Amino acid sequence: MHRISWLLVLLALLAGACTKERIKVVTEPARARSWTLDSSLTSYNRILLTSARQDDSTLVVASNTALWYVRPRGLNRGINGAFLQGIPTYGYLVAPTITPAVGTILYDANRLGIFLTASPISNFGRFTYAPTYSTDPNTNKAFPLPIQGNSGYPVVDGRYVLAPTEGNSYWQLGSVLRVGPIAGFRPGESLELKNTRLFTLTPAPAGARFVQAGYFAAAYHHKFFVSMGGQFFRVDTTGRVKAFGYSPVPGTNAYVTQMFTLQNRLFAVGNSTLFVSDDQGETWAPLLNLSGTNLGLLTFHNVGAALYATFQAQLWRVTLSANSLVLKELDNDGLATNQITSVNTCGKYAFVTTLAGFYYRDTASFQTPKRDQ
Repeated sequence: MHRISWLLVLLALLAGACTKERIKVVTEPARARSWTLDSSLTSYNRILLTSARQDDSTLVVASNTALWYVRPRGLNRGINGAFLQGIPTYGYLVAPTITPAVGTILYDANRLGIFLTASPISNFGRFTYAPTYSTDPNTNKAFPLPIQGNSGYPVVDGRYVLAPTEGNSYWQLGSVLRVGPIAGFRPGESLELKNTRLFTLTPAPAGARFVQAGYFAAAYHHKFFVSMGGQFFRVDTTGRVKAFGYSPVPGTNAYVTQMFTLQNRLFAVGNSTLFVSDDQGETWAPLLNLSGTNLGLLTFHNVGAALYATFQAQLWRVTLSANSLVLKELDNDGLATNQITSVNTCGKYAFVTTLAGFYYRDTASFQTPKRDQ
């Protein structure tokens, strides 16, 4: 009887040992209840300018010089990336435009880099666009520098790129570039310029001029929206232009510096007015007077259907109540004095890029209000 008992115990121990041997333990990063620095990026690589979710398991993070592909299950373990540019040059703090398929980056005043964003990137997955200028000695021949962190050289539908280039006080020339795969290569490995459609931005009303108010451009509803020299325009992918004047609403004067979406409505931030469009940017109406508020200082970030706003190291969740924006400041413990440049979510984590590193926290605590509220 004793012999049988010992045999049963021995068999149970052996079975347990075999079971343990077959179990594979997959370690994940510890849940971050406050913002935690990803230690993979060091030195100059920590000057990050933007991010974009490629899918539910991959986040693309970009500086002026490189892309990194972040996977939430592999934080702090090194990040495979792609080289974009060598050294800081013209507009090196201008964020690249990153979409799931195609991105753009300013190389210098006269060259625009256009590249595929999917990992891995080959040398055939990019090209440089250098515009052909006129011989007019009175025009400014250069790509304009964006005036806001979420602006740049936008991409529509992964195929069209807006490239304003040459202008003076009365008009601005540019091109809508159509890009696509090189014949004979797989679409995810190659990219080239297919054709260009020229356009001219002319101030409205007739006889008006561009003023010193900078450049902003973004893509919404398969179209480009451009604020150039205080004038506001809509440009479609065929190069057709609709001019609005000194603001989205004729008779007002509030040059656009940002745009965002919320509750299926399109918004434009003027220097003193918040405008709204309910027909995808064809017509606009003033919504809020921003005079005397700090709303014009915020940078807005769409994350899926949600909207966030940042100012330096501060972060807010933005909602719409009636016709007012409601801001709830979120906990930024761990960010210290870092300047936030983008906000995103991917997998089980929320992420921010800053000018001093890449930070993450679990989404369960992302909406935690700031403690002093």
